[in-house]
Amino acid sequence: MEDVSLVVIQYGELNFLYSMLDSLDGHKDSNLISEIIIVNNGEQFSEQQIHNCQQYCSGVKKKFIKNDKNTYSSAVNRGVKESEEDIIALSNNDIEWISGESISTAIREVQNNDVDIISPKLVYPNGDNQKNWHEFHNIWKVSKEIIIPKHFKSDKYEFRSGGIQSIDGYLIGAFLIMEKSTFNDIGGFDERFNFYGEDVDFCYRASQNNYQLYIDFSSKLVHIGGGASNNISKNLTSQLYKARTQYLEKHHGRMYTNLYLILKFFATLERLIAYSIISSVTDAELWDKRQKICLAELLVIMDIFVNE
Repeated sequence: MEDVSLVVIQYGELNFLYSMLDSLDGHKDSNLISEIIIVNNGEQFSEQQIHNCQQYCSGVKKKFIKNDKNTYSSAVNRGVKESEEDIIALSNNDIEWISGESISTAIREVQNNDVDIISPKLVYPNGDNQKNWHEFHNIWKVSKEIIIPKHFKSDKYEFRSGGIQSIDGYLIGAFLIMEKSTFNDIGGFDERFNFYGEDVDFCYRASQNNYQLYIDFSSKLVHIGGGASNNISKNLTSQLYKARTQYLEKHHGRMYTNLYLILKFFATLERLIAYSIISSVTDAELWDKRQKICLAELLVIMDIFVNE
């Protein structure tokens, strides 16, 4: 099996990076990785930080790179440019390997040209499934949300327990495996996206160029989530929606984007009303949290219309 260049984007807490390297140290998958390229967004690694990283996976070559542009997309592009292997794995710093699990099947599928771009199944630290694929943002999707609000519909992928399955949509950028030539042919990550939306844009361009995306449900990695950003807040919601607006305008134009935002506003308002009713007859803290998320989304959508 070919060796892999692991490109890790360091952003935020260094403890996530140390935990990631610690989980890989001694894991059988470490034998598949010939180099670990760690791109630090906005900061230079200190000698002590480099020393801390070098304690893990001592047999694997490491490169430490400062990314002056300080964006996720530019960090990925810089890391891939520095990679030396034909197969690359793009990873957030808040990924952890699981004892007894392996991504070797996914790597082999890429090596054999059976798949183009693939991600292992992702789980939360408590073992719960994490959905790492979504439909592309479009008017059809948001129209369906008005008919059947989010959290009230089933997901055809939800109960997959094993095997490799193609997906119609995009993979979140937490951990992606592909050939370096595939990445370059698609054009890399669009550096006009700062920290969100670049994975959606990349996957959309991949699909437009006839590359197929897959998930390997037989392998698992932990994705902590929030390694580089805090919990849901108005500020985070604003960044997510601005990235979504940027993506929609790039691929569909301004009029389409405005129609999407109008439909999204009413779909979110509908969810807020539904959650309020459920919350009034239950003691579930979950529904109160979802109400706050809806309120944040509504405020952000209105703000986009007022200021853009």
